[in-house]
Amino acid sequence: MIEVLPLRKDRVIALKMTNMISEAEIDRCAEAIGPLLNDERRDFILLDWSELEGWEAGAKSVGTQFGMKSWASVVRIAILAEPKWEDEQARIADVFRAATVRRFPPSHRDKAIAWLTAEDIAPE
Repeated sequence: MIEVLPLRKDRVIALKMTNMISEAEIDRCAEAIGPLLNDERRDFILLDWSELEGWEAGAKSVGTQFGMKSWASVVRIAILAEPKWEDEQARIADVFRAATVRRFPPSHRDKAIAWLTAEDIAPE
C-alpha cells in the first residue's frame, strides 16, 4: 500500500509504503503526486519504508518509469528505512539523477525532514 501523507513543510511530498507494493499502486501514486511535482521549483520527497516488505514483480519497473519522467524536479529524497534497503537507495539515486538521496533510520523522521528542507546543504 502507498499512502500520500499530509506534511506541513512546503514542497515536501511524503509517501508511506507498507507491505508488498504492486504495479497498480505505483500507477495510482504516480497519478496522485505527478501534478504535485513542478519543474519550476525544486521538490523534496520523503519515502517511509519502515513497514515495507518489498515490491511485486514489475512494480519496480513502473516506479522507475515514473521516476525517469519526474527526476529533474526533485532535489532531495530522504528514505526512512532499515539498512537492508541500501541497494534500493542506490537504485532511487540512479533514477532521480538530479537528487541527493539519503537513508535515515525510521526513528529519525524529524532529522530526515530537517535535512530535506534545509536551505543550504553541503554536497556529499
